[in-house]
Parts: sequence; structure tokens; C-alpha cells
Amino acid sequence: MFHIFLSNPDEAEAFVKEASESLNEINLESGNVAIDGKSLLGVLTMGVHRRLRVNVIGDDRDFVKRISRFVVA
Repeated sequence: MFHIFLSNPDEAEAFVKEASESLNEINLESGNVAIDGKSLLGVLTMGVHRRLRVNVIGDDRDFVKRISRFVVA
């Protein structure tokens, strides 16, 4: 598990595009809310300008590399 920060809708769209190419399940979580990371509507509804926890079900190191620009400490 790691955290990302999406600054604007374009970054949300880029994240969802990368997530959609993964064969693994990818969830975004904030507090008690979890959504499908492959759903643009879900990601936009959760909101940009927010730190989100990413939970990848499985092992997809390529996905993590592709979204590294969004990862925050």
C-alpha cells in the first residue's frame, strides 16, 4: 500500500488510464471510503487535491512504476 496525490482532473484521468491497463484489482481509499481505481467517475467523485491510499491486489510493479509521478511519502 502507498499514497498518491492527484492535483487535477487530467492527473486523475492519467491515473485511471494506467490502472485500467493493470490486470490486478486497484482500489483507492480515503478514510472509510474505498473505490475502484479503474473508474474515472469514482476517482473524480472522491476528489482531486486529496491524498489517497492505493491498494493493489496482486503484484504489479510495472503499474507502480507507471504511476510513480503521483506517489507521495
